[in-house]
Amino acid sequence: MSERPYRPGEDDKAVLKLRAKVWGADHSHTDESFFKWLFQDCPFGMGSGVVSIHDDVVVGFAGLILRPAQIGTQTLLGCQGVDFMVDPDTTSNLSRVPFRIIKAHSQRTKDLGADFAVSFPNDSSVRLQTSKHFGYQILFKPQMFVRPLPCFRFSSENDDSLPTQLLKTSAARLTSVYSSVRSWRRSKDITLEDLDHFDDRFDELNTTIMSDGKLHLDRGSRYLNWRYTQHPIYQYKILAASSANQLLGYIVVSPRQVFGTLAGLICELSVAGNEIAISEQLINAAAKVAQESKISILVDQQHPNSPYSDALVRCGFIKVPQRFNPKQFRMVAREITSAGHTAMEPHVWSFSWGDMDVV
Repeated sequence: MSERPYRPGEDDKAVLKLRAKVWGADHSHTDESFFKWLFQDCPFGMGSGVVSIHDDVVVGFAGLILRPAQIGTQTLLGCQGVDFMVDPDTTSNLSRVPFRIIKAHSQRTKDLGADFAVSFPNDSSVRLQTSKHFGYQILFKPQMFVRPLPCFRFSSENDDSLPTQLLKTSAARLTSVYSSVRSWRRSKDITLEDLDHFDDRFDELNTTIMSDGKLHLDRGSRYLNWRYTQHPIYQYKILAASSANQLLGYIVVSPRQVFGTLAGLICELSVAGNEIAISEQLINAAAKVAQESKISILVDQQHPNSPYSDALVRCGFIKVPQRFNPKQFRMVAREITSAGHTAMEPHVWSFSWGDMDVV
């Protein structure tokens, strides 16, 4: 058995075969176009990773993409781990496959010149990544927020009995009334734009937002267009707030199934100066569009110390206890260079749900 760098494009057929075995052939990410988008089309450079090979068969894979970051005037290079998987049929003599893959993956991040590495592992992977062998640390678990909308209903796939569904639906609709009352605020003199791409104004806004002293992954127009308008699988709604053609902030929402109903996931919410009034207008505009699209709830996940949490609550969102969060994950990080030490401080991070490849 041996490990070597993953070759985007050349190795995709073998890796996708492994992915079908691990996650299912019908999983939306078991798709050639998704792999091409993720590893070959990223604006920050070709993706990479490692494959583990036994008898000429790929039995393990751990991918990564480059993520430039900035804190203050300091520029850093991050590597984000994506799509870690191991053949479930590996025999006992291959039981160290996960260990070997992560070890090789850690070396690969060093070879690429990264200052730090981050990932969003599941419960199985996090125990290995945060072991003494690799040095990853859990930084934080995002807080989920939910706002039911007036058109709330369960999908036909929901397994609850009819009385239970009626009770839950009634409770959710009462909550949506509360949310609507909470969300009313006096409007500021701004223009709301419905966009199909991210123009140059998003570069100026990105520069402004990244000057707040937090650690930000680059979210300029090149990244945002790749991440949302060029995504081969999911659809995203982009709403922006501006005044005198100056961009003040934006929100990105994508329809998915959550809590047994059609939800609008808030993938991005970014506002210059974290101004709460602008945040509220964007959130409420997204709620209006979602309601027109028959979406039942809006859902967001934020850093525990996010400046946007207050705006979400003022707009009628309710915090979801972690035990009821169906999308639980945590962000882990590892320092590679001395410059990357900054990334190990949980409070410095600026996070959006869109930082994850699965959203």
